[in-house]
Amino acid sequence: MPDGTPSILEPLAKRLGSSGWSEPTERYTMDWSTKFSGSCIGVAKPSTVEEVAAVVKYCNEHGIGIVPQGGHTGLCGGGTPWPNSQTVVLSLERMNRVRNIDTEGMTMTVEAGVVLQNVQLAAREAGCFFPLSLGAQGSCMIGGNISTNAGGVNVLKFGNTRDQVLGLEVVLPDGEIYRGLKRLKKDNTGYDLKHYFIGAEGTLGVITAATLKIYPGFVDKGTAICAVKDMKTGLALLNKMRAATGDQVTAGELIHRTHIDIVTEYIPGTRDPFDTAYEWYLILEISATSKIVDIHRAIEETLGEALEEDLALDVVIAQSEAQSQQIWDLREMLPEAGRQSGPKLSHDLSVALSDVDAFHEDFIKSCKEVVPDCFPMGFGHIGDGNLHVSVSPAPGKPYFDAETVAKLEDAMFASVKRFQGSFSAEHGVGSRKIPQMHAYKDPVDLKVMRAVKAALDPKNIMNPGKVLG
Repeated sequence: MPDGTPSILEPLAKRLGSSGWSEPTERYTMDWSTKFSGSCIGVAKPSTVEEVAAVVKYCNEHGIGIVPQGGHTGLCGGGTPWPNSQTVVLSLERMNRVRNIDTEGMTMTVEAGVVLQNVQLAAREAGCFFPLSLGAQGSCMIGGNISTNAGGVNVLKFGNTRDQVLGLEVVLPDGEIYRGLKRLKKDNTGYDLKHYFIGAEGTLGVITAATLKIYPGFVDKGTAICAVKDMKTGLALLNKMRAATGDQVTAGELIHRTHIDIVTEYIPGTRDPFDTAYEWYLILEISATSKIVDIHRAIEETLGEALEEDLALDVVIAQSEAQSQQIWDLREMLPEAGRQSGPKLSHDLSVALSDVDAFHEDFIKSCKEVVPDCFPMGFGHIGDGNLHVSVSPAPGKPYFDAETVAKLEDAMFASVKRFQGSFSAEHGVGSRKIPQMHAYKDPVDLKVMRAVKAALDPKNIMNPGKVLG
């Protein structure tokens, strides 16, 4: 047993053994962004659902809070314990098995601790495709993806994580196991309980396994990057490509000039694909599961028309997998490049697709009314209305003080509200956005959410203080 384990936790530590219990370290108490850190009184690392149930039951009986944790790559503090908290971090890292792949029924069942990239690889090795894809996929775990209803670059075609889940196995706050690993496409027998836990960020139970949808593997893929004059034109070009390919566009990402400059400066090996520095870049990926559609011809013809119609100012079509990856590095390396480039105020917002351009202009105007020389900008998943916005101080100026940050956040969230959007499109609430939950979430929504929380977790041991506060 590690030194420093509190006496109340000794029975639990003995039950889990040296592989299943450890003292707290920074790995478990600080998130990837380093913006959220806390403390806990122990780290449980169970390897089976029965061990998870034992941990949860023990903590419930003794009134000890639990912080479920996957790859710890979240950006809102959802998997990070509070400072000075008397909680146990429950890491799912040892529950990392692929339990079943059904290529006839097009499903796969995996444990919560399987790294997302390994889920993708297991599907690919079976001749299939799992669509969830995001920058942290080499570290994040599928349980965390489900708990936060992660989005990523393929939402345009396949939807959020919620849309990929057929069934769940969950340990409830009292230690009972909900065995809902169904492989059914249809089950109309009352409440669909899995949706209580998807996006709940571990506040209602611990997801230990999931049955996921998989899809026929792609036989062909095309990637292009296009220079466009503004967001509105970028969206028009995206929709043109969707129509021309029979809606085979799997990703559409819009990036501003500033972000291209940041990536090429801080990430070795990246470069601007154009000789001219354009203001906006649109990355398009088109994928086909059949040779019936000649996607390469469709891409070339459609982008040729776009150039003639001034929807595109310039175009580069990838001629190899390596060139495709070079294009995608400009988008996928943005979080790391942004972290290296210095502090900035960042948030994850969404509005209706038809409002993206108008919202972006309103967001910029609202921020500049607070700090006239600040630099506000958005980029992201243009096809689903999700923008990752940031506000930087003017070059040479220090980062904003706390009062200014608060005013800038009020300005941007007020802008979101004017367009009936969301203050968290895909990153969740965690601890970071609790004030916005109280300020902007509909009171009826909050009432129902609190009722569900009270019914399932009356002792409030599951990720206490997160999401609802």
